[in-house]
Amino acid sequence: MALKYIRGSTLLIEYDNVVYPINNLGSISLDTTYNESTYSQKTVFQSSPLANNGIINRQSSSRFSFNTYLTQGRSEDILLGLMGFNNTSQLIGNSRDIARFNLYIVSPTFTYKVPNAALEGMTFSLARGNIYNLEFTGLGKPAEYSATAPSHTPVEKSRILTGTSVEASFGGSDISSIRSISLEITRSLTALNQKSMFDAGTIYSEDLHYVDGVTGGCNLQGYFSDTTTEYSNSGELVIQSTGLDITFTNANKTERVGLAELHNKSYDFRALQNCDFIFSY
Repeated sequence: MALKYIRGSTLLIEYDNVVYPINNLGSISLDTTYNESTYSQKTVFQSSPLANNGIINRQSSSRFSFNTYLTQGRSEDILLGLMGFNNTSQLIGNSRDIARFNLYIVSPTFTYKVPNAALEGMTFSLARGNIYNLEFTGLGKPAEYSATAPSHTPVEKSRILTGTSVEASFGGSDISSIRSISLEITRSLTALNQKSMFDAGTIYSEDLHYVDGVTGGCNLQGYFSDTTTEYSNSGELVIQSTGLDITFTNANKTERVGLAELHNKSYDFRALQNCDFIFSY
């Protein structure tokens, strides 16, 4: 089953008995797959296989993704909390905490529910002078059709925030002429295998997940004033834009130079061991 964004859809997050509507949506997708086991069928009269038969015996976790934005009303704060950021806007790199919630995709004609969902990845991007984009990915129990959505207080769409300037430093040294940012934080989620002999002959559905690790990376695009390229430096990465502060407390840097009509410089950062992440706005 695959589902793409339908005009007029609303995303609802049900967490700790509270329903949070996410109204500023750019896209939604939902996908659920089944696993099939095949076997060869033989008879006592003929040793060679007569046919390849199959049986569906496992339903994989539903995977979902959606795109939203940083807004003045901060309705997306709940998403950062579910991603693992605490009250001080910090995500501890070695944290294994996981928050589970129910996700509802509500359209004018149908409602789908993903129970026991968890956020797996977060991508943030900004081109100077443009809006702050956020994309989240996650997974949960196989999606189910729900006739009704949980009741909630409607929230008006809020003004989307924009960034007019971008500044960055690494290891205490400024990085100049930055024109765009793209960063990604990913938690490796693994499904608990709870299949037992009592599930024989049934379609087993993946249920609970646990955090197996946290990784992060960042890319800065800018212009260069010299041709020197440096590799494998480590330090603290700090990015600041209009009302926004991002920090990787321990990262590795690689620089790349591209010669074209405009001489571009690309900075790739990778989170190292014991790196914490700060995302504050």
